[in-house]
Amino acid sequence: MSDKDWITPDTPVYVLCKPPEEADVPHMGLLWGRGDPGDVSMCWHDRWAVVKVASYRESTNRQSIEFKDHELIFEGDRAESVEKLISLGADPAAISIEIQVREGASMARTGFCGTSIVTGDGFADAGACGYARAGAGGIAKVGESGTAVAGDGGLAVVEGKRHGNAIAGNRGIAIGEGRFKRLSVGDRGIAIAASGRIWLGDGSVGIGDSETFGRNNCIVIGSTVSGGPGSVLIARGGAYNSETDEYETYIACGIVGRDGIQPWVQYGVKAGHLVPVEEAGNE
Repeated sequence: MSDKDWITPDTPVYVLCKPPEEADVPHMGLLWGRGDPGDVSMCWHDRWAVVKVASYRESTNRQSIEFKDHELIFEGDRAESVEKLISLGADPAAISIEIQVREGASMARTGFCGTSIVTGDGFADAGACGYARAGAGGIAKVGESGTAVAGDGGLAVVEGKRHGNAIAGNRGIAIGEGRFKRLSVGDRGIAIAASGRIWLGDGSVGIGDSETFGRNNCIVIGSTVSGGPGSVLIARGGAYNSETDEYETYIACGIVGRDGIQPWVQYGVKAGHLVPVEEAGNE
């Protein structure tokens, strides 16, 4: 493509894209919301932006555009960004992103890179790279690389082989299947991940196979653990024993504030004892 490919419109033109602080160079997006959000890596972001552009040109595959000389008009979550784009003149029927917003206790379900929002205690379900949000007491579920958000007392689940986020409020439950998940819960919540990172509010329980970080009075389980005063830390690790030709598992536990266990320090296990991670080595 050459400079001749650039289009300078006579009337305002708006583009749906990633937030400016996370934008790529060159700047890419969807003209009036039309095209493939995966082509510009929008599916991996929970927040989108609407910008007004002075000039643009189509990408090689014509599924997105490159733009320059832009002005930020709006930044918010996916649904808010699309609503803003529509208010500026976009045709809802032509927008490529599937979005469902339901009031109260109902169901919203979308596919790949979709956005499902239920304001009450209903069920929000989105496919891979999607975004699902349910209100207090609701259930939010997404596929691989998506983000599920549930309010207080709700359930957030992220499925798939790799990546994704599950976020639940106070007394909520967050569950992550597969690898490299990121989970967080508010106070008195529960988070369970097969692999990935967990963050806990006060009085919560986190069970993981990798890094688990708690606040005060938590139960923290993982290969790397930390917490505030009163938290119970349980670290799991292992090493190959060449003499027995077996993999041996080690578990160590302690309470923050006792026996030298310090708050907010990350611990692993070595020889059956909690030790700072830099001392744990391969165990």
